[in-house]
Amino acid sequence: SPKLIDAIKQPVIAIDLEQEWPDAFYGYGLVHDTYLDQPLIHHDGKINGFGSSLAYCPHQNLTVGVLSNMENSAPEALAKALLQELLETA
Repeated sequence: SPKLIDAIKQPVIAIDLEQEWPDAFYGYGLVHDTYLDQPLIHHDGKINGFGSSLAYCPHQNLTVGVLSNMENSAPEALAKALLQELLETA
């Protein structure tokens, strides 16, 4: 429902990683922070040799998803590289 989608987009708890990411928040399974001065909502994960990264830039209406089935892959790094390329050409 639209109400649920709006709720999961809201930041809930500040992530205080020794002030490394002062604008990072966690909310309902998603991390809310900024990347290249753009708001970013994302979630990364790895388990049993599989990895994924899903990132959404709401102001650009841009979503990047990366899936991997390689043990030593870095889908979050690839997602950020793709975001950088796409945001710089927008």
